[in-house]
Amino acid sequence: MSSVIERLQRRRHYPIDIDGDDVFVRSLTKAERGLCEPFRDDEASIGYAIGVALVSEYGAPVFTATADESPLAFGNRVLDELQLPDDTRSQLVTAILKLSNGPTADQLASLKKK
Repeated sequence: MSSVIERLQRRRHYPIDIDGDDVFVRSLTKAERGLCEPFRDDEASIGYAIGVALVSEYGAPVFTATADESPLAFGNRVLDELQLPDDTRSQLVTAILKLSNGPTADQLASLKKK
């Protein structure tokens, strides 16, 4: 049974197309979403979400917070390093939020009918 749980807990990542290039993102965990809740109205929350969810094609994190770096500081650092155009940043965040929010009520209801 533990191997089933381990397989379910693996971080999955998905490609999104940005200007013809695949960029890989994963969803945020509930704990990660909670870490940026105190500053969710700050621009750094966008940087935090991108920094946590942006991964390589093999699923390895592109950014890693340092041991003494707060989530707010991490988010600001990611934004400073990336300097993304607004449309690209919006596309990334939309994909991350879509993955992180999970299935809709309609999607869950359709599973129950099967």
